[in-house]
Amino acid sequence: MGAPTLMKPQTDKTSLPASPFIFAAAVVGFSALYVQMHLAIFLLVLMLMFGLGLYASYSALKFFRHSFDGLRAGWSWALITLLTLSWSAWFYVPTTSLAEHVDAWLFQSHYQNEVAKISSNLPGNCGQTNGCYADDGKPVYVYFPYALHVPFSEHHGILYIADPAHAPEQARLDKISGMMKCQDQPLLKHFYACFITGYAG
Repeated sequence: MGAPTLMKPQTDKTSLPASPFIFAAAVVGFSALYVQMHLAIFLLVLMLMFGLGLYASYSALKFFRHSFDGLRAGWSWALITLLTLSWSAWFYVPTTSLAEHVDAWLFQSHYQNEVAKISSNLPGNCGQTNGCYADDGKPVYVYFPYALHVPFSEHHGILYIADPAHAPEQARLDKISGMMKCQDQPLLKHFYACFITGYAG
């Protein structure tokens, strides 16, 4: 008699896919930082994220098909929920002020340094890559447009006001651009979200 054949235990070949989690993390990063992207980079990121989202959806549905009635059914529904929230956030969050809040928090030191240069009349005002617009009043108003500017859309940016006790005065904003509007509530101390629909010559 030959040696007995050992039976190998059956294993679940369908492992939990990582792509839905990567897609969700990418959506969070994009929603927080997209305003500082240049247009070409923005479009490239959009295409890459769309492809990643499609692949993540395919992976989640494939996992769901093999696991929806087994012990891993809870993970299946969790992945579907995660993807639904991620796709919704990808379309909705950029329409909110999240990116503006993150920008003001991350780059506040940079903005304050640029304002200090302007106030001291030093050369190289507003940096080498991103322009800024300022009036000659006191306290100083300095508007920093975001890098991303999609044609035919409003041009968004951050307004720095040296005196945080006062909301932006429209008469002062008109000197920077006759078509500038700002939010009444600050994003952060000294910083307001603003937009320009055109430039007054």
